[in-house]
Amino acid sequence: MIFITKTKNSELINKKLLKFINKIKNPYSEKESNICNTDWSLPRNHSRDYLNYFFNFIKPYMNEISVKLYSKDWKIHNCWFQQYSKSNYHEWHTHPETNFTNVYFVELPNESLGTEIFNCEKLKLQEGDLLTFPGYFYHRSPLNKTTKRKTIISFNSSFNNFYK
Repeated sequence: MIFITKTKNSELINKKLLKFINKIKNPYSEKESNICNTDWSLPRNHSRDYLNYFFNFIKPYMNEISVKLYSKDWKIHNCWFQQYSKSNYHEWHTHPETNFTNVYFVELPNESLGTEIFNCEKLKLQEGDLLTFPGYFYHRSPLNKTTKRKTIISFNSSFNNFYK
């Protein structure tokens, strides 16, 4: 089950998120990824001013997904941002030990830079979209061949206490 949720006022929200995110500088590179900036590897007690703002913004959309899944409640386990400049990418991977993976697109200058899910038709994604899919689905961020930056906020979540 894959959800693409269109958010409201994302242009204004994204500008505010980028003001917070652009204050954090932490280049990251390993075998599976080449990301120009992320807070993934920073200590958990490092200041992440964007999180409260983001959580307040995303809450009603997570509530909508919860209703679609017949879930009485949901929880976010962890959250981080990633930025991709020219030649950056993130190889195929999964998010084990979580029900769902979520990707919010803060900057997506080209549809070809959207998250790809293995064995799934190309998703039509744009800035302001929230992509939600099972954490065990293989997915990746394709190579950025453009000169424009892509910025996402990703988080793992669970939906609990099902009814029907």
